[in-house]
Amino acid sequence: MKRMTRLVAGATSAFVLAGTATVLTGSAALAAGSLGKITLNPSSGLDTQRPSFTTAAGCEAAATYVRAILNGPSGSGWTGQVVLGSTDATSLPALNSSTGFTTQLADTWAGLKGSNPGTSYVAGKYVVTFQCLDSTATPTGTTGVANVIFDTPTHYSAQVFPATTTAVTATPGSSTSGTAVSLAATVTSATAGTIPGAVQFSYVNGAAAPVNLGAPVALSSGSASTSVSNLPNGTNTITATFVANNDPNAVNQYQGSSGTTTATVSAPSSTTTLAINPAGPKYTSTPITLASTVVGNATNGTPGGSVVFTYTLPGATTATVSAPVTVASDGTASLSLGTLSAGTLTATCAFTPAAGSPYTGSSASQQTASIQGQDPNTVGTEFITTTVNAGALTLAVQGFTPPSPKTATGTPVNSPAAYPYTPGAQPTNVVILPAANVNPTGTFIETAGNIIPVVVTDTRAGDPGYNVTGQLTQFVGTVSTHKINAADLGWTPAFISFNRRPGVTTATAAGLTDGGTALPADGLLPSATPATGAPDGLLSSKTLYTAPAAGGTGTVTYGARVSLKAPTTTLPDTYTATLTLTANGNPVPA
Repeated sequence: MKRMTRLVAGATSAFVLAGTATVLTGSAALAAGSLGKITLNPSSGLDTQRPSFTTAAGCEAAATYVRAILNGPSGSGWTGQVVLGSTDATSLPALNSSTGFTTQLADTWAGLKGSNPGTSYVAGKYVVTFQCLDSTATPTGTTGVANVIFDTPTHYSAQVFPATTTAVTATPGSSTSGTAVSLAATVTSATAGTIPGAVQFSYVNGAAAPVNLGAPVALSSGSASTSVSNLPNGTNTITATFVANNDPNAVNQYQGSSGTTTATVSAPSSTTTLAINPAGPKYTSTPITLASTVVGNATNGTPGGSVVFTYTLPGATTATVSAPVTVASDGTASLSLGTLSAGTLTATCAFTPAAGSPYTGSSASQQTASIQGQDPNTVGTEFITTTVNAGALTLAVQGFTPPSPKTATGTPVNSPAAYPYTPGAQPTNVVILPAANVNPTGTFIETAGNIIPVVVTDTRAGDPGYNVTGQLTQFVGTVSTHKINAADLGWTPAFISFNRRPGVTTATAAGLTDGGTALPADGLLPSATPATGAPDGLLSSKTLYTAPAAGGTGTVTYGARVSLKAPTTTLPDTYTATLTLTANGNPVPA
């Protein structure tokens, strides 16, 4: 029969088991979970003492009882007999405490031996295994062990495991959000041997509770490491806790230990810039746009959020603040102001990151733009069209000779007799060149003709002068993949008339400066780029002529002879390009 007495934490009364010994079977196998380090008190003494055990951690909330069994060395007879029976939860108010609890064996060592016939205390190690149980006496999963050494049949002492030291490093110690941080722990002991166990990495940020960084990492040659990129912003206290191997059958057993370091994580900076577009001079007829760009870093990508523009319009005394403009996926945000009155425009902008963004906010430096009066520049366009004959790739037309360019003395090249042009025979801004054919030497396909004369009238007060430039787009056929490089078309400017200088026949006599010949490239392929210093035709902007200050008021008529040298690989088609002619007015003197 069993005689039971209630067990109170720290008290001297306990369940006392008498009669037949109870031995645990496979149904009570140890489960995962640990009561942590268990301390024996007193740590040494005689078999007439009834020691207590204090755990470092408690049982689960579901546990209402605790039980202990004893296993000893060969010849001792201790093979899993119960030495502490199931106990009422009210008897152990600290059973579920995270800081652990204290309990005692059911009797003295000698008393337990007397209650379990066939047992004795031969010299060796004895393992006391504690188990947490629910109300049905089923293990809840948490266990712990305490090792006791009997050096004589009547004297015991707690087995002392070698102490360990755990050191941990975080690299880099300071980083920006999203950056990978490498954590490395080293566990050492003054006692030689392989240290078994694992390291649990965790962090504490501010007053928040500790957070584990993944699962425990098994030691390998005394080291364990992991890499994390989810540390929160701020100063994080990193802890590496060495969880010792509590297997009583392990060859080497050590005490647990922990080490700490810090890892500081800061929000990455964003950079915001502002431009007042378009670039260059701005006039009252120019639509104005405020354009911001927000840049982050490669790790965190383009910052998400919004930009608020603050600007003061010309003539205004107070600034206008825009509604937030969402930053696009390429980091840009813009605000259209339309056309403005003359005066000074000032603007700046500020970026605010979206919720959850790792970035800090940033602001652009103030930008200023002067809005001028009427735009002195005027633009006109001509379409230049030529047809490549189907036979042009294999057959040269005999007797074809390209017209001669303008002579060095400045003889006009577009007189009606030399290069007839009949107004009304074609659209007023379309130049149709003769069909292009292979030249006599078979090196390229060529044609030539005149542009439609350009008439510029300058009635601005102050006679500030101007110049006229031209630039050509690539020729494209009716089949979009058929193309001719713009560099293959060149021109030779030709003065026609100036109403302020009636009767003169040269630009020099008219007081103008001729732009000079822009030689075409010799059959440059459509995808090719002219070499540095090589002829590039009208691929880049070329000057037709310049009217100097105090010499441009009035009406000037100017022409040009264009010549095309396309590669012999050009496919038969009708090709069209756009020639943009721009009168660039000098500023009117103040």
